[in-house]
Amino acid sequence: MKKILYTGLIILFFILPAFACAVNAESNTNEIKIYDAPSISNDNQTELVVKSVLGGAREIVVNIMNNGTTVANDVFIKIIVTGGLFNRVNRSHAWGVIYIPANGIIAISVKHFFGLGKITIVVVARALNAPDVSKTTIGFLLGPFTYIAK
Repeated sequence: MKKILYTGLIILFFILPAFACAVNAESNTNEIKIYDAPSISNDNQTELVVKSVLGGAREIVVNIMNNGTTVANDVFIKIIVTGGLFNRVNRSHAWGVIYIPANGIIAISVKHFFGLGKITIVVVARALNAPDVSKTTIGFLLGPFTYIAK
């Protein structure tokens, strides 16, 4: 029994590591591969636009469009909703999007609103290769319904 145990330990500690090193030595070619990063242009051919702010039952939907000719990279969107009766509404939501294609639209929604009174909705959008854009809209909460002033 001890002979089988010692044979297994010898194989485990001496023979298997030698094969593992040989495999690693053969696969190591000492080459460094450099891949081209996607080009991010700062020529401002990308323009973000807050197309619409829509209300509804227990939600606010914001549509953001890339109105440019190139992809908008690393897009950050923040929606801030404040106001209501006695200023009881104070919500802020932020999203990160990898990209918005040229002439593409993304819809972001903020859900679960309940209150009463006038609210102010501020939408801020920025991208790595586009100027910042913001839009302020006035709305009204009536229970679970959000009405947006046109």
